[in-house]
Parts: sequence; C-alpha cells; structure tokens
Amino acid sequence: MLFMIRRIWRDFPGWERPAQISFLLALLLLVTAFVMVLIAPQEERVRFLIAFGALMLVSQGIVLWANRGMVAPITQAQRAYMRGAFDEVLKVLEPLRQSGNADITHLTLLGNTYRQLGDLQASESVLSEAVDKVPNHHYSLYGFGRTLIVQGRYEIGADYVARALAAGAPPIVRFDLGEALYRLGRWDDAQKYLSDIPPDEVHRVLMAHYWHYAMGMAESPSEALIVAGLPYWVAQVERFSATPYGEAVAQDVAQLRALIDGKD
Repeated sequence: MLFMIRRIWRDFPGWERPAQISFLLALLLLVTAFVMVLIAPQEERVRFLIAFGALMLVSQGIVLWANRGMVAPITQAQRAYMRGAFDEVLKVLEPLRQSGNADITHLTLLGNTYRQLGDLQASESVLSEAVDKVPNHHYSLYGFGRTLIVQGRYEIGADYVARALAAGAPPIVRFDLGEALYRLGRWDDAQKYLSDIPPDEVHRVLMAHYWHYAMGMAESPSEALIVAGLPYWVAQVERFSATPYGEAVAQDVAQLRALIDGKD
C-alpha cells in the first residue's frame, strides 16, 4: 500500500489534467464515503460501504488510465540505447544519477553509453561507481572492464572481464577477455577465449579468425567475412582513435584491408 501511495505521488505531476482532476474528485468522494461509514447509523452503513468499494475501483481505473503511456526510466533508456540514440539515454539517466536515485542498472547503462559516445573518462567514473555499489555484479564488472580495455589498459581490463565471467556474465564476454589477452601478447591464454563465437556475431568472428591467423594458428579470413565484419571495427577506430586501443584496432583494420587487396 505504501509503495502504491509513493508511486502515485511520484507520477501524479506527469498525468494529464483531466486524470488529475478525476483522481482528486474520486479521492474526495472516497474520504467522504469512509467518514460516512464511520458515523452513519448502522442500517445505513452498507450503502456507504458499497459506495466506498465502487470508488476504490474507480480510483484504480483512473490511475491505470493516467499511467497508460508512462514507461519506467530504465525502459526508456534501454530502448534509446538500442536505437543508438545515446543523447536520449543521457537525458533520462544522468538526472537520476545526479539526484542519487540511480541503481546499478541505471549506472551501468549510463557508463556504457558514455563509452559509446567516446567519453571514456565519464564512462570510467560512472562504471566505477556502479562496481563500488554492487562489487560482484557481472553487468557492471563487464562494462567497467570493457571501458578499461578501450582505454588501452588491457591488464586491469582483462581482470575485470574475468571477474564478470566468474560472476555469471554470458559466454560471449569471453571474446573481450581474449581480445585483452591478445593485445597483451599472451597468445597462449588468448586463443582459449577466442573460440565458439556465435556465427551471427560476424565482427567478433572476423577478428577472432584474424587474430588466430596473426598468431599462426589459422588460415587468413575469407574476403566475404572481412567485408561483412570490418565496418564495426572501422567504427571502433573512429570512436577511440585517441587511445592505444584505437591505434591497435587501426593496425588490425589496415592488415585486413591488405588481405583483401592481396586477394584481388
């Protein structure tokens, strides 16, 4: 009951004007009916009890109608993130953080968004806050590790991604650990994590294949695979060009393009 009251109190200012007026009127009638139940003669109370119950249903209907178009902030932010509308994500989540009302899910998505925008300092700050809040949550551990990796801090980034895997992160996260280990020159360790990648993850399939090739463990990737997977890595170079990671990916991209030219 207290949760419902707090939620109505929070959402009420955002309701349409007719919904606000209708709810206040229903609330006034509810209070009146309740008072009449208490003070009316015994033989009259049944009528007011019925009226009270009916007004409760009406009030609930008004709340449902008023909230019909309202979406939780995290849902709004997730939808915007999936569309690539990262500025919208910031508008939804940054006020929650500033007010102290952001939970670990809000913070992690916000930190990941800053990384997508190339603001690695803000990404590190927000994701560090998320990890401090809940130290063993795979979602924030992975996000923090990924930001460290794209900063070029491969060793500590690998540690956080490994912690994310130990905390229950999905298997696809193994790729990020393999990438960090590869860039550290720990090839024997890296190749253990660069296999069993789902075929629909074409950009990861491409780079894992290329790294195996660069380590002398596989043939060069096909031209079709390079063409399909390369745009993602080109975008990574553009986003993180100012970091050691961006420079390393740029070298990979150049080598992959050279492989295509060599097959012409």
